[in-house]
Amino acid sequence: MRLIARIAVAGSVLALTACTSNPNPPDQAGSQVSNPAAQSASADNGCKDFPVPLYPSTTELSCSQSGDRYTASIETNDSIEQVTEFYQTQAQSSGWTKDPDPLISPEHTVVKITKGPGHAVISTFLGKDKKGCSFQINAFPKGNP
Repeated sequence: MRLIARIAVAGSVLALTACTSNPNPPDQAGSQVSNPAAQSASADNGCKDFPVPLYPSTTELSCSQSGDRYTASIETNDSIEQVTEFYQTQAQSSGWTKDPDPLISPEHTVVKITKGPGHAVISTFLGKDKKGCSFQINAFPKGNP
């Protein structure tokens, strides 16, 4: 399990580094617009059919799909603890079950959730200037490829 978590962390770091798109345009004052994920998911950011519940308060959100793998890159002003708590509890209302052994530290968490043969890994990192956080979800709703 620890090897899987390390692989997930390495993949998340690479994907977050490569992600430079900003699906939410600045408002007239030049500030980033914060949209709930439910509203953002309906925007043209690839998140409409994402198989895992999306965090409800985001500042940036983009999703992609490659075969049976779905990826969401998300930023929020909320804390790592709030995001981790959401995926450990709220995802259950959509039929997902949390893995009993999450990796949790003050600056990084990895939570694995499963649903039938599928699974998803949520890797969360402390945000810039230690404010908010960014996280990535790698979801395989049909199981491993």
